[in-house]
Amino acid sequence: MTQIGQFTRLRGLYSGRLRTLTIDVHLVLVPAPTSDHPQQPDYRIHAGDADGPEIGAAYKRVSDKAGEFLALWLDDPALPAPLRASLFQNPYDKKGWNLHWTRTPKASGLD
Repeated sequence: MTQIGQFTRLRGLYSGRLRTLTIDVHLVLVPAPTSDHPQQPDYRIHAGDADGPEIGAAYKRVSDKAGEFLALWLDDPALPAPLRASLFQNPYDKKGWNLHWTRTPKASGLD
């Protein structure tokens, strides 16, 4: 997995930068209002600050290996497809979180 960002968690918000060769943007993950809808995200992702444009959502997940993490889904008209990434807590800095991305493999037989 490639690390494409670093975040900190403070007072229920995650704040940090997403950086790639073509993207450099500050993101804030704000807790989403509670809802009974099963597909409701846990966080809304905003560009710039908490009042900036909403560009995605994040969902709480748990795995045996990584423990608790956030699955992010980001979209923008400039992207050819939504960007999916995972935000994992830094094992050496409990306030630090690392954003990782892996290219989704192409389906077999499709080119």
